[in-house]
Amino acid sequence: MLIAVSTALIGPVSFLGFIGSNLAYRTLNDYRHSVLFIGGSLISHLFIIIGQVLVEHVFRLQTTLGVIIQFVGGIYFLVILLKERNRSL
Repeated sequence: MLIAVSTALIGPVSFLGFIGSNLAYRTLNDYRHSVLFIGGSLISHLFIIIGQVLVEHVFRLQTTLGVIIQFVGGIYFLVILLKERNRSL
């Protein structure tokens, strides 16, 4: 029960961190942590704003932002796994 509750609470946040940091690393082409931290923060904030607009105006509050973050984060995670798998073969 405790594992299910902690996974439900931390799931969207971990995917948001994964999306933000990974997209910053891939798009900024810089190795400095100060640049990556600011870029990842901006990407994460932009993702939250766009997600909230989708929740309020497109889905008319029928879903939550956490569902959108988990859906996009899961797909992005699988894409990265498949890319890395194909690159190692």
